[in-house]
Amino acid sequence: MRRSSAQTQPVVLDIAARGVEVCPECGALGLTPVSNGESVQFLCMRCRCCWRLQLGSVYRMNPARCPGCGQRSVCTTAPRPYGTPAVPGAAV
Repeated sequence: MRRSSAQTQPVVLDIAARGVEVCPECGALGLTPVSNGESVQFLCMRCRCCWRLQLGSVYRMNPARCPGCGQRSVCTTAPRPYGTPAVPGAAV
């Protein structure tokens, strides 16, 4: 039996391959990939939070850990500073 090319192509469903698609903080779509020179994070330009992927989960990135990132000035001015608890239902 001959396989079609669609059957032989891998299907990537893993979040690590797609990146962060929706901001966990504000729900914005289309996060921007940014790099600190060592790894890639995902920056939300709406709420200015930066996110990293680790072992299939999404975590907020500490701006102090990204001295080489060209977008560091964006996430250091986020309305909810890193380390402060989120308020459920709060507007950004």
